[in-house]
Amino acid sequence: EVKPDRLIDIKGISELQIIKWEEGALTLGAAVTWTQIKENEKIAFHFPALKQAAEEFGCYDVRNRATIGGNIANAAPGSECGSPCLIYKAMVGVFGPSGERVIPIDQIWLAPGRTSLGDGEFITKVIFPVTTGSVKSAYRRISREEGQDLATCAIAVMVVNPGEPAAREFRIALSAVSKTPLRAIDLESILS
Repeated sequence: EVKPDRLIDIKGISELQIIKWEEGALTLGAAVTWTQIKENEKIAFHFPALKQAAEEFGCYDVRNRATIGGNIANAAPGSECGSPCLIYKAMVGVFGPSGERVIPIDQIWLAPGRTSLGDGEFITKVIFPVTTGSVKSAYRRISREEGQDLATCAIAVMVVNPGEPAAREFRIALSAVSKTPLRAIDLESILS
C-alpha cells in the first residue's frame, strides 16, 4: 500500500490542458476533461468514436473532472477510452526521471490497475493520428443498468476505405471483456 506524504494536483499545468491539431494528428493534454472531448466539434468530426465514448462517460459532474490521462492511467478493463484509443492507434506521451517517451496505446495496459509506466512517470498527452482517406467509426457500450453503471461490454469499430474492398481495413477493439482493453485482430482480418 502506498501512503505518500503529499499529493499534487497536476490539472493546473497548462501544457496538460492542450487540445492541439498539427502534423496530421490531434494531441490532447492528459488533463483534458471528458466534457471538453464531448463538446469539441473537430474531435466529433475526426474521431466520432472518442466523442461517443465521452457521451457515455459518467455523469455531468464526473465528465467535468475526469480526464483522458486519468482514464488511461487507471487501467480499468472497462476503460471508456480503451477501445476508441485502440482503433485510432493512439500514442501516450509520458514524462519521468529519464525524460520523455511515447508509448503505443496497446503497450500501456498490463493488467487491471497496472500500466507500463515506470516509477515517477506520468502521462502528459495522448496523440491521435488522423487517418487519411474515407473513414467511418463508432463506439457503443452495454451495461447492466441504465445510467452510470460500468460497461459489460464496449466496442469501437473503425473502417478505413469502406467503399473499396481491395483497400478496406477494419479496426475493432473491445473493453470490459478481458483484463485490459484489446484489439480483435482475427476478426479484423476476416472482415478486412
